[in-house]
This record gives sequence, structure tokens and C-alpha cells, in this order.
Amino acid sequence: MKTQFMNLFFNDKFEKTRDVAYKERQSLHFGEGKAYPFMQNNNFISKEDITIKAGEPMMISLWLNDKDNKKYITFKIQKKEENNEFKPRKKQVYEDTPF
Repeated sequence: MKTQFMNLFFNDKFEKTRDVAYKERQSLHFGEGKAYPFMQNNNFISKEDITIKAGEPMMISLWLNDKDNKKYITFKIQKKEENNEFKPRKKQVYEDTPF
């Protein structure tokens, strides 16, 4: 599979978090001369095939979660349909966390 990149943007509600993250990234890069991913999971195993068709609008988001004192991010992707917006759901737990 060819490496693909998807751009995500901070929600305006997390402006302070964004600023802190970028300052820390700059400090690490300046101090160590190396760039690091902000988040990663080098052992992700998909539970089903994932197909993303070129040219189709999708909705993608990252969600902060925690379970058993483990904090993690959930990546959500779904097909965009008219009047389709992300809506909070009841707490959903994913088992493929990197811990």
C-alpha cells in the first residue's frame, strides 16, 4: 500500500492545546534536530478491510479517550453525506490501543 496522508485540523475549542503542542514540537525539533510524530500506533491491526475511494468526501476526526487509566486517541473515518455531522455517542471502547 502506498503511504497516504490525511490532514486534520485542531477544533477551535482546543486552541490552547494546539499552541502548546506546536511549541513542544518546535522545542523538540530544535533541541534534538529530529521531528517526531505527535501520535502513533506502530502495531495497529484493522478489524476489517478499509477502502477509501479517491475523490469521495470523507469525514475524519480524532477523539480523546481513556480506559483503565490509559489515555488514547481514536481515529474516526466515515463517508460524508449531506447533513452528516459528527455527533457524540455513548462511550465506545476500542481494543487496539498501543498499550
